[in-house]
Amino acid sequence: MYNYYAFGLNIQTDLRVNGLEQAVENQMNSDLRVRLHKPENFVEPLELHFGDKNPLQSLFWPEIARFDIDAEGTIDIYPCTGIAEQILNLPLYGTVISTFLHMKGRYVLHANAVKIGQHYVALAGDKGAGKSTTSAAAVLQGCDLVSDDVVALDLTSARPQVMPGIPIMKLFPDIAEKLAAAQVEFLPLPDTEFPKRLVKVGGVPADARPELDTLIFLSEGESLQLHPIPAPRALQSVIKFSHMVRLSDYGWSKQERAAFFTDSAKLANSVPNYQLEVPRDLNRLADLIEFIDRRLTDSLESLV
Repeated sequence: MYNYYAFGLNIQTDLRVNGLEQAVENQMNSDLRVRLHKPENFVEPLELHFGDKNPLQSLFWPEIARFDIDAEGTIDIYPCTGIAEQILNLPLYGTVISTFLHMKGRYVLHANAVKIGQHYVALAGDKGAGKSTTSAAAVLQGCDLVSDDVVALDLTSARPQVMPGIPIMKLFPDIAEKLAAAQVEFLPLPDTEFPKRLVKVGGVPADARPELDTLIFLSEGESLQLHPIPAPRALQSVIKFSHMVRLSDYGWSKQERAAFFTDSAKLANSVPNYQLEVPRDLNRLADLIEFIDRRLTDSLESLV
């Protein structure tokens, strides 16, 4: 049994996470129990069943595993034969835990979160837009990673609060190599054919609750440009980069769908939103973070 703390959750799991320190064991306060079943118990995708509260959700990856998610606080993993445990951690701490967090009332973005200067920033964008490049640039300049790929937000306060995730980045080799000079740890690959490097970096304390300062939506450009986005257009981007909209297998209730759109609008209106154009030039990583920090400082101070 392993005990971790991430995303605001006390997690007890049968799966070890390479590079992640264990939290102090406290079985009485467990928020999530992850149970690994034997391969012979594997069955095909579960037919979804929905109740009025705490529905069970089932996610399935052919030739990998089935994950049964219960908002009461359990995730049951039924792996295929021969699947390494570290392979199972990839969907577990991505799509699967995003689904669980959503079921527990968090708003979840498919994004990275970093602390740049004094600003807590969520970075979202399409594949190839520069999300990993920008986050790696921040780490290279001594910034703290808040979360990689999964940004869980608590919207119950006036300002969104970020639930720090696991301080391990998944980076393509050319970007990962740029971090070799920083205080990072390269972790073993879960599989020899895995296309990215796993890099443990410095992060904010797991129990921190920083307020989100801004949302930045990335796109590729010829030069560094940062433009404010009005809330109505930002709402479209917030919804687009929500983890749950990207998850076609999730079974929505009418009430849940209505609450999701209400929360999306609340998020889009609660923080400034920007469009950042990022050139595909790894040699400009330092310039990129200095540019973001300077522009955000000027823009956010003007709003005070």
